[in-house]
Amino acid sequence: MQKFVNSTIYILALLIPLFFLPLAQNPTTTPKLTLFVVLLITVIVSIGIRLFTTHKIKFPADTLPIVLFALSIVVSLFFNPESRAEALVTKAPIYIGGALLAILVSALSETSRRKLLYTLILSSTLLAIYSIAQLTFIHSLASVPSYMASRAFSPVGSPLLALAIFLITTPPTLYLAYKSRSALFRLLFGLAGTIMIIASSAYISLMLKGQELELAVLPFRASWFLSLELLKNFKNSLFGIGLNNFPVLFTTAKPLFLNSTKLWNFIPAGAGSELLQIFITAGLLALITLLMVIVRTLKNLTLYEVEYRIFLVGNLLAFLFLPFSLVNAIFFFLALGLASPAKPSSTQTFSPLAARSIASIAIAISGFILYHQGKFALSEYYMFQASQAQAKADSQKIYDNHLSAIKFSPEISAYHLTYSRLNLTLAASLSQKTDLTEQDRTNITTLISQSVREAKYVTSLRPNYALGWQNLGNIYRELINVAQGADQYAINNYAQAVSLDPANPALRIDFGGLFYQLAASQGEDKKTERQALLTRAVQEFQTAIQLKPDYANAYYNLSKALESAGNIEGSFQAMQSAVTYLDPTSLDYATAVSELETLRTKLPKAPDTTQTPDIDESPAGDLTDPSPLPSPLPGGPIILPEESIDPTPPATSNP
Repeated sequence: MQKFVNSTIYILALLIPLFFLPLAQNPTTTPKLTLFVVLLITVIVSIGIRLFTTHKIKFPADTLPIVLFALSIVVSLFFNPESRAEALVTKAPIYIGGALLAILVSALSETSRRKLLYTLILSSTLLAIYSIAQLTFIHSLASVPSYMASRAFSPVGSPLLALAIFLITTPPTLYLAYKSRSALFRLLFGLAGTIMIIASSAYISLMLKGQELELAVLPFRASWFLSLELLKNFKNSLFGIGLNNFPVLFTTAKPLFLNSTKLWNFIPAGAGSELLQIFITAGLLALITLLMVIVRTLKNLTLYEVEYRIFLVGNLLAFLFLPFSLVNAIFFFLALGLASPAKPSSTQTFSPLAARSIASIAIAISGFILYHQGKFALSEYYMFQASQAQAKADSQKIYDNHLSAIKFSPEISAYHLTYSRLNLTLAASLSQKTDLTEQDRTNITTLISQSVREAKYVTSLRPNYALGWQNLGNIYRELINVAQGADQYAINNYAQAVSLDPANPALRIDFGGLFYQLAASQGEDKKTERQALLTRAVQEFQTAIQLKPDYANAYYNLSKALESAGNIEGSFQAMQSAVTYLDPTSLDYATAVSELETLRTKLPKAPDTTQTPDIDESPAGDLTDPSPLPSPLPGGPIILPEESIDPTPPATSNP
């Protein structure tokens, strides 16, 4: 039985960094996660069967801290219901499974541990060979899928994560080449180390500023700032905000300095440090228990072989300063297991009834986990099929595959969000018919109702997620002039999104654009309402400028709103600023200069133009006018079912 467990661990270590399948929406993460869960469940079931038949089980020594870490993840899940269902099939298996993996590795003999390290080196070397091939020629092959047609593709998820694997594994590999007495082993380890160095050098050269793979990682400073924000709430600091809820804290407490960087319109999935990621999402309990494991391991550092020490230190540095994927997390927990004290395992004997009860419960839980993980994998497969159908413009298959994905995983908010947009797109397409029949109007009403219903369901699943409210606001915005009351519902939901993402200048532009277009739609008999709406638009555009002073599109939209309000001088000054922050070689620059000259002719006198803002190295260009409101449908507006258009967002609590 121990040989089976050992073999399963070797297979996991070999395949996980390399395994990916074009059968899921995320071809690198979902297949790896499914394989990881299946292999661990196989081990648990085999141990359960042995306990059921022999009534005995072996416990590795000193496993209490890592067990407490796994339990702290369970506690965090219990106290954070928002997106819990998503966390159970994405983040939780990584942490709980990683803890189990560390325990299993700590029970290995010295010979088995060495084989495991060699397997990790082999896997990393194969990954390096593939990475070199991806960078040199695979990305340009006409036969590869679209997601592989880029140097940025890596089987581990991203070039940075692959680079981390190489930087962690290369030092112990070179040390083994140095210390090995066998000429063959020296050659093999030296060759492996050289290949990883070449792959690392290639990635590093492409990650430098201005290069193709320039890094876009949340700075440690920002992650630290968010950690301090978390401490303001006792419950969240103790249990975290939820394993999948890092974007919620980020949008709520985003550091303003990020708006002056290239990450200004970027919502990261996690922190720039795995240590801070665990603290933010799982809380102090999880962080403290994991630090207990690390401290205990470091206390015995001198007892291990040098190659294990090097491998452990590399993983700890990555844990401190880099974000983790599934592969990096597995390497980290394997390193903890490899460097754990090699003490004899204790054997616990149970009564036949107790042994069979424990084994049955363990097997039943394993089956439950496998069932839900399988449903999630199926959902990802159907979402992949939907993307394939979208490439072929097959609306029916897109629709059917979205429905299938939601059927298997009804509590994954991302599926409902994309489904809501799909329904609206189909309704908009159908409404373009010149002669709408009564059946067409019925179908449009049904699609719009489903769009609103799905968007509202996203906000019920994740009430603190700004993107869900923004999506609902966008949908209502698209229904203005089509469905009764959509304008006020759009305003209410945009306001909720802004309250949850107050430092997002792009969201302020969208919100201000809504007011601007509503003002433009007012008749001559509603001048007061029009002026009030323009005032709100100006306020939002000015807020966007305060959040990001080099935001050319904010100045451009402000200029438009001020011009509509009759403030020509203010409009001229705003357009001057827009021109300042645009790339002089862009089409946007030519457009803005032309409009600036038009405004100049409307001025009572030329203003002083000697004071202009400093030009930023990376001007935020891409000028966009506020989107026009939809045209009314023939036959009058659609009246949606009352339950679909509740204008009052439910009360939410910020983390």
